[in-house]
Amino acid sequence: MSNVLKGINFFPVPQDLVKAGTLKRLRGGALKLYLLLLYEAQRISQPCIEFSNREFGENIGLSPTTLRVARVQLWEEGLIDTGEESGKPTLYVLLNPATRTPCSELPEKYRDRYARLPERSIRILQRAHRAGESAAAPLAWNDLAKRD
Repeated sequence: MSNVLKGINFFPVPQDLVKAGTLKRLRGGALKLYLLLLYEAQRISQPCIEFSNREFGENIGLSPTTLRVARVQLWEEGLIDTGEESGKPTLYVLLNPATRTPCSELPEKYRDRYARLPERSIRILQRAHRAGESAAAPLAWNDLAKRD
């Protein structure tokens, strides 16, 4: 694909969003949230982003209720994983839409937090089961990002 947006700052969007039909299914709030997460991930060069509800409200104007619904839809579509801990901003992890695993290696400072999430292992097992993969042996963090 060539760059026809000459002279305009832009950020990449996964082609699978359109090719797999996900774009048709996303509601407005979910699309706004996903675009902001993609923008922010590109800006900071990592797949993990921490944002509070207040920061989202300032950036894309979503209420906490709409934000919660958007997060659930993006998780169901396999585009993000999230983690919430008391007193900390929500951790968002961008996933590879094709594999539903982190799209690149997680930075060291987020690995422990992401691994501690009680639902993490359940989510990975559910995704592996839906994809028809064997989930008998847990994957190492470095292997998650390398899977195609």
